[in-house]
Amino acid sequence: MSHVAIAKNTLYQIISKISTAFIGFLLTLLIAHYYGADGFGAYTKITFLVGTSLLLIDFGINAIYLQTEKNITFSDLVWLRLIMAAVLLIGLNLLLPVFGIFSQNAFPVGVRLGVLYYSLTLFPQAVILSTSSLFQKHLRYNLLFIAQVLGSLILILSSVVVVALHLNLIWIILSLLIGNIVSAIAAFILTKEKISFGFRPRNSWTLFKMSVPLGLMLFCNLIYFRADIFLLSFFTSQTAVGIYGYAYRYFDFLIALPLFLSNSLYPIMLSGKNTRNGSQMRTTYGVVYVVSGIFISSIAFLLAPIIGIVKPEFLLSILPFRILLISLPIFFLTSYLQWILIVHKRLHIMLGIYIFSAVLNIVLNYIFIPTLGYIGAAWITDISELIVLLLLALTIFKTKIWNIR
Repeated sequence: MSHVAIAKNTLYQIISKISTAFIGFLLTLLIAHYYGADGFGAYTKITFLVGTSLLLIDFGINAIYLQTEKNITFSDLVWLRLIMAAVLLIGLNLLLPVFGIFSQNAFPVGVRLGVLYYSLTLFPQAVILSTSSLFQKHLRYNLLFIAQVLGSLILILSSVVVVALHLNLIWIILSLLIGNIVSAIAAFILTKEKISFGFRPRNSWTLFKMSVPLGLMLFCNLIYFRADIFLLSFFTSQTAVGIYGYAYRYFDFLIALPLFLSNSLYPIMLSGKNTRNGSQMRTTYGVVYVVSGIFISSIAFLLAPIIGIVKPEFLLSILPFRILLISLPIFFLTSYLQWILIVHKRLHIMLGIYIFSAVLNIVLNYIFIPTLGYIGAAWITDISELIVLLLLALTIFKTKIWNIR
C-alpha cells in the first residue's frame, strides 16, 4: 500500500463526509429555521440518545475483525452487530421512562417517541458499519461513499417534503431512518458479499470478547464525549440544549476528519508497526495531524459567525463553537496516538486512560453545567481532551512505541 493509496482513500472519506455533511448541514438549517432552538433541542436529544447507541454498536469491532486470523467470517460480524442493535434498541427504550422519573422536562413524551422511531436505525447502521470493514480492508472507500451519498440524498429530499407540508419533527426522524436503510442496502450490494443465514453464536461471541477492551475504551470515550448533552438536558432548558447542540453539529464534523486519515493508515500501520519505515511514518504523519488540526481550527474560528445566519437565536452558538475549536488540534493528535496504541495492542492501558477521563469529565460537567451552562460544557470538553492527549503521549513515551525498530 502506497502513500498514494492512503491519500486517495482518505480523500474519498473526506469527500464522502463533506457530501453527507453538506446534506446534514442542509438538514440542520431546515430544522433550526423551521423548528427553532427549542425544536432543535428536541432533535439534539433524540439524535444524541440514539447516536450514543450507534457508537456502542461500533464497539471497535472492525479493528479487531481486521486483525484476527481466526475462522471468523463477515457473516459472523454482521450477526453480532444485529444482535447488539436489538439489545440496545430494547434497553434504550426501557431506560427512557426511568430517566423521566428524575426529570419530566429532560426527555418529554415527544422526545421519547422520536427515540423509539429513530432507534430502528440501529439495524441498518449495523449493516453499514460491518460493510465498512471490508471497504477499509480493501481500501475501497469510494464504494462506501456511493452508499452514503445515496442515503443522504433520500434523507434531504424527504426532509424537504416534510418541511413543505409543515409536518412535525417526528417526520424528520422517519426521514433519517429511511436514509439509513437506503445506505445500508446500497453498501451491502456493493460489497458483493453473501451473508449466511446460519447464525454461529460461538464465532460472534469470540469476536465480541476480543473486542471488549477496545470497545470499553471507546465506551468510556463516548461517555466523556456525550456527558455534556445528557447533563445539559437535566440542568438547562431545551432551548439551551439546542444552542449548544447546534454548535456541536459543526464541531462534530471537524473532529471526524482525523479519523478518515487514521482509517486509511490503519492497514499499513498494522503491516509496518515494528519496522524502521513504520517509525518514520509515525513521525511524518504525526506532523501532518498537528499542522492539519491547527490550520482547520484557525479557518473555522474565523468563519464561526456564519453559523448564526440561520436564525438570530443561534448567534449564541458562536461562542461555544469557538471555545470547542480551541481543542480541535488536540483532537487531531489524540486520534493519531490512539490508533498507534491500538496497532500495538495497548488496549488495557488506553481503557484505564479513558475510564479516568470519563469520570473526570462527568464530575466537572456535573459541577459547572448548573452554573455555567453550555459555556462550561464547551470548556470542559477542551480540558478533558487535553488530559487525554497528555496521558496518551506519556504512555507512548514510556512504552517507547514511537521509536520501535
